[in-house]
Amino acid sequence: WMPLYRDWCDGRSFNALLKGTLFYEAPAVVLLQTQQGHVLGGLSTVWTDNNGKYAGSTECWLFALQPAFTVCKSTSSSGNYAYLNSRNKYAPRGLGFGGQEGFFRLWIDADFEECYVLESDATYAPGLLHPSSGSLQIPFQLAAIEVWGCGGLEAAKLQKAHRERVEGV
Repeated sequence: WMPLYRDWCDGRSFNALLKGTLFYEAPAVVLLQTQQGHVLGGLSTVWTDNNGKYAGSTECWLFALQPAFTVCKSTSSSGNYAYLNSRNKYAPRGLGFGGQEGFFRLWIDADFEECYVLESDATYAPGLLHPSSGSLQIPFQLAAIEVWGCGGLEAAKLQKAHRERVEGV
């Protein structure tokens, strides 16, 4: 495991998250802590800006660690696994999992201000990711966000090489 992004040392911005995660060609875990102390997140198998389109595979999943342990594996082949958009101004900008555009199962907007979970969606198995407030969409305030790569040194080397090709270094 290696840190790709940690808001407390890389800066709390979507651009910093992108800098750390883009072109990572291995699974990575997003860990979120809410202001209420709840811990939840997801695992994505793809880390490219898809310009407002979903990507990923059935190996993507969502989880909650606090206040209760829950794992929500993919139950569909809809293709709506993971969403990452920073460029398309006509689509939601941020990081999302499941659901559909505008109604993600887990959503972190590009400003880290409008974050929410849904109680269920068609992509992932049922399971409470955040204690419900009685509504279908459960907003939360983000206290911390980290992304950890699970691909080892080889994935990090490939990411660095891809980044250098794209940036022309």
